[in-house]
Amino acid sequence: MGKRKSTMKVQTKRAEPLATTFKCLFCNHEKAVVVKLHKDVMQAELSCKYCHVNWQTTMSNLTAAVDVYSEWIDKCEEERIKHQIKKKRAAKKDQEASQTLSGDNETRREREDIVEEEEEEEGYDGGYEDRTEKRRRVDDYDDEEEE
Repeated sequence: MGKRKSTMKVQTKRAEPLATTFKCLFCNHEKAVVVKLHKDVMQAELSCKYCHVNWQTTMSNLTAAVDVYSEWIDKCEEERIKHQIKKKRAAKKDQEASQTLSGDNETRREREDIVEEEEEEEGYDGGYEDRTEKRRRVDDYDDEEEE
């Protein structure tokens, strides 16, 4: 005769609780960021104990602290990328502006030469008032070109 199979007790696996404290992106302290979930108002709040960074977002019933932390990381990364793009655009504008200024100086000199030739034709002797008038005429010439 054979033995009966013994019934083993079913072992249940305990689910480990999800973390509610995390590493801060700004000050790099471990277990410094605390996430609080306010389910009554459907708001999640994240704050660092050391550098006092705060961030809030809306949440759903299924949102966990890990979800809020990962969303915060994503938002910080987006802002970093936006900031880099702005810096690159500003640097590019500065570079273009410096190139245009050198070009503007050359064209301004050409326009001044034109005004001087006109003065020679009209017979100006070159007094102080004439120089200020000359500047006004060059500026008027600039304004006409812009229009």
